[in-house]
Amino acid sequence: MREHLYWKFVLTFLIGVLGSLILSYYITTRIAGDADEYYEELIEVRQGIIHVYKLAGDEEKEKIMPILTDLGIDATLLKITDLSNELTEREMNQLLTQQENDNYLIKDTKNLTQAMYLMFDREAKEVLKVDIDLSDDLANRRQVMIRTLLFVLVIGSVFILFASRYFVNSIKKLTVAAKEVTRGNFDVDLKTEREDEIGQLMHSFDDMIQTLKSTDESRKVFVSNVSHEIQSPLTSIKGYTKAIQDGVIDPEDEAKYLAIIYQEADRLSRLSTHLLKLQRLDDDHFTLNKQTYRLDEQIRSIVLTTAPLWQEKDLSVHVDLEPLSLELDEDLMELVWINLITNAIKFTDPGGSIDINYYLEHDRRVIRIHDTGCGIPKDKLPYIFDRFYKVDDARTEKNAGSGLGLAIVKKIIHLHGGDVQVVSDQNQGTTFFVRLKKY
Repeated sequence: MREHLYWKFVLTFLIGVLGSLILSYYITTRIAGDADEYYEELIEVRQGIIHVYKLAGDEEKEKIMPILTDLGIDATLLKITDLSNELTEREMNQLLTQQENDNYLIKDTKNLTQAMYLMFDREAKEVLKVDIDLSDDLANRRQVMIRTLLFVLVIGSVFILFASRYFVNSIKKLTVAAKEVTRGNFDVDLKTEREDEIGQLMHSFDDMIQTLKSTDESRKVFVSNVSHEIQSPLTSIKGYTKAIQDGVIDPEDEAKYLAIIYQEADRLSRLSTHLLKLQRLDDDHFTLNKQTYRLDEQIRSIVLTTAPLWQEKDLSVHVDLEPLSLELDEDLMELVWINLITNAIKFTDPGGSIDINYYLEHDRRVIRIHDTGCGIPKDKLPYIFDRFYKVDDARTEKNAGSGLGLAIVKKIIHLHGGDVQVVSDQNQGTTFFVRLKKY
């Protein structure tokens, strides 16, 4: 739970609030207190002075002042006539006529401040004035409380600033990275050790950048390959057409050069068809038009359709397929078998053979297409399904293709949830295995 950004914010907020409440409670109750508590303290001080006054009696009244002075209490000995500005005539008479044990008068001057008048010497009419003032103490403590709260506020603010920076820096880093990617710069480092939502977002964003980088590189390679594939036949067409127009070719050779022009134009047409097909298959919204049909009959039909090609090379074609019905996209699967069978015919020397059979492997139905052709070098095998890849040693200008046929085969098979593999040895033949779901 602590790894989630949401809970980090919640816990940070709760800890901050609880800490502030506890600290404020401690400061308020333990340090500053309130006016009621100070008023209770004032009463206790007053009662203590009265207690000392009563215990002293007339004989030891002179000891009262030193005791009060030691306690930090302000006491002054005055003539009663000097108190005319502080006491009313009634209050002075009350003080003079009270019994000895109750010979004192208490008068509030302001909040948390009291004046006590103790009859010190009745005959000399001397009064001991005691001033009790706790208001300054409360004010001082409240100032301490305010300073402490301000200190806590500053510390909390600094903490929030650093905590916010921790969370916001990663977001800023993502923003900078997004701007760089928008400019076409994919060399952005977003590696992080964070495991919360922002960390996951950074990991995902980094994966997206790497995907975009790979896509961009693939796009550049794709454009380069398409340009090359188009340029080669166009060069031939332009060259031979120009030669015919200029009359530099013997009339008896024109038919041969026209055939070459037609062949290159047909090559361009096939390239265009394959590119459109791949674009359609790469569409994320592309859906298969599946229906149940006889796969064995489809393959036999293609073998018959290509008969002129393999008969011309005197190839022996053997088809060993039992009745096999599967739910597939019939039109797309026809492209698979056409590509694989025509490739086998194209790269098998005259007098060779092609074998097509079927077997069951666990939950997969496997179609095996084997030829005795020139084979593919082992170092070339991992790349033969890449777009525009050509095994130069196994192809000649006569049978050169666009390099898209096997890419289309692989794409179609993967869309059906299957896979295609190849086993080959140079000069020993090639075998393609097409594995499809059993049902």
